[in-house]
Amino acid sequence: MKNQNDLIVSIVAAVFAIGFATGFYFTQRKPVEPTPAPKVVTTAVALPATSVVFSNGLAGGAAAGPGGGFGAAGGRGPGGPPAGFGGPGGPPPGVGGPPAGGFAGMAGKGGAAGK
Repeated sequence: MKNQNDLIVSIVAAVFAIGFATGFYFTQRKPVEPTPAPKVVTTAVALPATSVVFSNGLAGGAAAGPGGGFGAAGGRGPGGPPAGFGGPGGPPPGVGGPPAGGFAGMAGKGGAAGK
């Protein structure tokens, strides 16, 4: 009986192998032909006849005013906005600083402000 079981297993394995092989063959991807690359222009470039100016800074670099920085980090220059409020005008109205009425309403509430 052992030979009959081996024969059945071998036939089933061969059928599966043929099925997988035909499935892989007929479902394989077709290679895609990429579009041809555009031709690169290799003609000589003519430089304009103008004077060359050398500088140590960018044009309009001081337009942000003293203390510059538009980021959230960095120091504060003389007359510039506090760091983190990004912009020459400082923080928008109502943001930062003590409340307009002061801390008078905090009296008697306990904690550090009420003492």
